[in-house]
Amino acid sequence: MGKSDKQQLHLTFDTKRATRPVQEESPEAAHEEHTRRSVAPESTLLAMQQSLQFIDNNTDSLNLCMDQMATKLDHHGTVITEDKEVLSVTEYTLHSMRDASLNMEKVIALIQAKNEVLEARSHKNNICILGIPESTNTGKMELYVMQLLRDVFW
Repeated sequence: MGKSDKQQLHLTFDTKRATRPVQEESPEAAHEEHTRRSVAPESTLLAMQQSLQFIDNNTDSLNLCMDQMATKLDHHGTVITEDKEVLSVTEYTLHSMRDASLNMEKVIALIQAKNEVLEARSHKNNICILGIPESTNTGKMELYVMQLLRDVFW
């Protein structure tokens, strides 16, 4: 609200007039005083009505501002509630993924252990044959060894 929107009402009360002693007045002075008194309450009433109108206008604009703020506050509350729900779902998903990752690590460790055992067992069954001359290697060493073993054992 700018300075131009503000209206100031100045009500004055003449204390000298209120405390002066009552004097006898001439009829013209009495009439003038009566006219002044009858006009004064009307102007005061008009000033009070203007003040009330000004207050009502300001109250209406304040109520409008408060309604807008309440609407924004409700909207922000809704957004915060939705964000909390999304965060809750995200946390749940994160915990589930962490648990799944830990389970996968256990499975991988078990598979690695089994692989090592299988590799060790496969080396256990290997046969080393010594004394085969390298000159007999014509590119078909497996066939030569198979034929040699058949001749020796059969």
